Amino acid sequence: MPPFILQNHLAGVPVGILGSPFPVVFFSDASCESEQSSDNGVIVEKTTLRFSTSESIAQNCPWAFIVTDVNGRSYVIGQREESAPVLSNNNTVSDDSNIQQVKVSFSARKSLIPCFL
Repeated sequence: MPPFILQNHLAGVPVGILGSPFPVVFFSDASCESEQSSDNGVIVEKTTLRFSTSESIAQNCPWAFIVTDVNGRSYVIGQREESAPVLSNNNTVSDDSNIQQVKVSFSARKSLIPCFL
């Protein structure tokens, strides 16, 4: 993850993600929602990503997630300088499978940043 992606984005500098992202296989539809609110006069954006997967995702790692919309535009959730996104795994969706519902939450001044790979 390159440093200072928030500052680069706010300054109009395109954000490139270097390296090879690790793809996560997900089942059914994933959702990504972002909303803004005011906290003591400061605009804060909260992004929530939800998906079902059979892969084990460690919760104690400082993850960043790259999502791609139906139009092919990519966005990064997470920043090197901010606190890491919060992951929570719900109970398995099915007793016959190892599929779990994963929720990723991240709040920052800008939490869903356009990027290119």
